Amino acid sequence: MFNRLTSNLPELEWVEFKAEGFSKPVAGVVHRTAHPALCGMPLGGIDTGCLDLETNGTFGFCTIFNSHVPRRGPLNLPFLGLSVRKDMRTLPESWVLSSQKIQGYPSGGAGTLGLRRAQNVREIHYWGHYPVADLDYETDGPASVGLRAWTPFIPGDVAISNTPGAVFEVHLRNITDSALLGTMTFSFPGPSVEEVCGVTHYRHTPIEGKFSGVEVANESGISYALGVIGKEKNLRIGGDLGIDGGAWSRVHTQWGELPVKASQAGTSVAVDFELKAKEEKIIRFVLAWYSPEWKGGGTPMAGGNTYTHMYASRYKNALEVAQLLADQRQSLLERILAWQQVIYTEKQLPVWLRESLVNNLHLITEDSFWAQAKPPIGGWCRPEDGLFGMNECPRGCPQIECIPCSFYGNIPLVYFFPELALSTLRGYKAYQYPDGAAPWIFGGCTSSPPTPPCEMAIPTRGFGEKAPDNT
Repeated sequence: MFNRLTSNLPELEWVEFKAEGFSKPVAGVVHRTAHPALCGMPLGGIDTGCLDLETNGTFGFCTIFNSHVPRRGPLNLPFLGLSVRKDMRTLPESWVLSSQKIQGYPSGGAGTLGLRRAQNVREIHYWGHYPVADLDYETDGPASVGLRAWTPFIPGDVAISNTPGAVFEVHLRNITDSALLGTMTFSFPGPSVEEVCGVTHYRHTPIEGKFSGVEVANESGISYALGVIGKEKNLRIGGDLGIDGGAWSRVHTQWGELPVKASQAGTSVAVDFELKAKEEKIIRFVLAWYSPEWKGGGTPMAGGNTYTHMYASRYKNALEVAQLLADQRQSLLERILAWQQVIYTEKQLPVWLRESLVNNLHLITEDSFWAQAKPPIGGWCRPEDGLFGMNECPRGCPQIECIPCSFYGNIPLVYFFPELALSTLRGYKAYQYPDGAAPWIFGGCTSSPPTPPCEMAIPTRGFGEKAPDNT
């Protein structure tokens, strides 16, 4: 049974417990739906943007398509669904793996063909340990369900930590003495109209191989890929399901109906499975994204200087990211759990500090920008370095590399990603004023007048003091 987060663990307390993939107990805080985390675990790495996975089983704030200030969301959308039945003669039961209420007809209502509306889960046990979120779902169904969602963030490996994608490992177990037929579905809304500056036509390209699913792209250069690792039974592709409970209930094996995808931004992937009595299975979904340019104004529609993410120098599109995650999934997850176990087993540290040392690193994906050495960044910038910066507070005080925040906050970079710390230091050197003063920011809200919140090439002294010409 997946069931790492048993119901007898206390909530909102630092505790030690056994967890899958770890040889010794871990340290963590368990959340449940009555007392959710303020924001869920961000799935993302260095300069990739992130997608928050909330305590209630929905996607929250989303910056993977470069909506940074203000952030897109929260999306408040469920993304996983389960349908199961005993055989082809019986009607399935369906669950949206979220506690957030969804729309749809009640059982037996008009247009439902006698099907039950997809149900919500009773409870979710949630443990976040960046870059991983583990969820155990409680349902009234015959199969237990758990999720381990993670993204490749590995201290010391700046290249792999600069990968824009995530893996969602769904753990299933038949808890009955009879065989079960079922379907797992993953739905994703794609970018908003604003994030693609009004482009509304998308190509949905089916993909087969070690990664099988769909690549969704448009002429703006933005794309994402959604699919599964390995060969799964009866893989189907359709439009996104949103909060339509009727749509979530119709994805099972008997009719296999997904919404028509047409040319819309969203998509869904469904796979069928069979479980013998007490049998277990893992279905691994992959979501990869590729939105290579951001605007200094904070959102694609806001304007400002254009910068290119460093990850676009490593990958050509979202499909390449998905294929890498499919190929290296096992080794990447093992490496993530290995570095976390080193911290969790350090008995000289109190439990709260062990948990915090792991989870504090999530701020890197929430706030990091790593621009390639292209204009408007000056010729001083080296291609191998780019220009790395952290945004002080995208939601409240958005500015890149506020110098006191960098002074206090870049210790993890110095320890684990010295390449990034050196890139930032060279930026401060290049932006130093003739009188010897260092810039207060690379760009943002405390300059006079304010400059764009995600700007990296308009250094100023900040706080009302107008900067002299630094050319």
